[in-house]
Amino acid sequence: MNVEPTFALGLAGAILGQSIAAVQVLGLIVVATVTGLRPRRR
Repeated sequence: MNVEPTFALGLAGAILGQSIAAVQVLGLIVVATVTGLRPRRR
């Protein structure tokens, strides 16, 4: 998994004082759930 987006989000929060909205957190939860529930390849 690529960590660049997470790292960029952390830097934006630390350096620029930006924060993420609740809808973005909800989107992250949805994406993580779909990724976790997808069928596994053999």
